[in-house]
Amino acid sequence: MFLQLAVGMKSERKILGSVCLKHSELNGLRYALLRKGRYTPSNCVSCHAEYRNSIAGKASLEKWRRANPERARADADQFRKKHPEKVREWSKKYRIENAETIALKKKEYARSNRDSISAARKEKYAAIDIDIRKKRSRLQYIKRDKRLEAARSLAWAKAHPEKMAAQDAIRRASKLRAVPKWANKFFMKEICHLAQLRTKMFGYKWHVDHIVPLRSKIVCGLHVENNLQVIPAAHNWSKGNRVWADMP
Repeated sequence: MFLQLAVGMKSERKILGSVCLKHSELNGLRYALLRKGRYTPSNCVSCHAEYRNSIAGKASLEKWRRANPERARADADQFRKKHPEKVREWSKKYRIENAETIALKKKEYARSNRDSISAARKEKYAAIDIDIRKKRSRLQYIKRDKRLEAARSLAWAKAHPEKMAAQDAIRRASKLRAVPKWANKFFMKEICHLAQLRTKMFGYKWHVDHIVPLRSKIVCGLHVENNLQVIPAAHNWSKGNRVWADMP
């Protein structure tokens, strides 16, 4: 009488049978084979695993899959549902080990299916709400063109020194008017010093920026310590006086 162990699906059921001479440490643990409504011991678990991983075993499995495609797909789907973590782990390992092959296949597929890919993208884009599309487009533009916009601003400044001088004069005058008596000048100097330190440390320019701009069409901020922040110059140039925290 065999001791039956309920360890999963019928295809993975294991029972105790005669002890394998090669793997005696398993104490006769074998796969179960269903015959006439009764489970009987079949291959040793370890011997079966060794055969499945051998060249002959892999060739035999591939031949069976080609002969039984529907059954193979059903078995694969059942395995994926039961072992999602294993499938994710194997997929991740495969992608890492075959990164170049996967990249080449993707390029080849993109070249061979340009029309269908383009049609699918247009269909997906058309299904998105118009307001969401506008918001995404604006965010993508800002993210993609921050450096380009900063470079344009710098080029314009070099090409129009007289206009920059006029703007600086207006800004200095606005700053003088925007400094209240209660402003902490020590903290403000420390913030300016921090911008210099970051410029030396990172190798690119950092600016002391007004969180709420001193001059804009909507609001005029103060030149005080809690309205100052140290940010990369490129970010400061790109945002100008059009964007600030909690803006209406």
